[in-house]
Amino acid sequence: MMAPRTVGGFGRSGREGVAVEKDSDDPYLDFRHSMLQMISENEIYSKNDLRELLNCFLQLNSPYHHGAIVRAFTEIWNDFFFVRSKSPRFHFNRKAREF
Repeated sequence: MMAPRTVGGFGRSGREGVAVEKDSDDPYLDFRHSMLQMISENEIYSKNDLRELLNCFLQLNSPYHHGAIVRAFTEIWNDFFFVRSKSPRFHFNRKAREF
C-alpha cells in the first residue's frame, strides 16, 4: 500500500487534503463523489479552482482512470455552470406555447 500524499490547498478554504489509494467497483461514481465532496468542503466556486481540482485528480491518478475522471468532471462542470446560468438575471418572460 502506498503512503497517503498531501494535496495543496485551493478554493476559499485553502486547506490541504490527503490523497488515499482506494479500490473501487465503480471508479466514475467514486471520482464524482470525491470531486463533489472536495468542491463542498473547500468552497470551490471559480472556474480556475475547478480546473485546478481537475488537474489535481489527473496528476494523482493513473492515466488508466483519466477517462472516468474527465467524464465525472465534465458532468459536474456542466451542472454547475448550467444551474448558475439559470439565475434570474438571465430569465426571459416567454409565453407558454400552445399545441
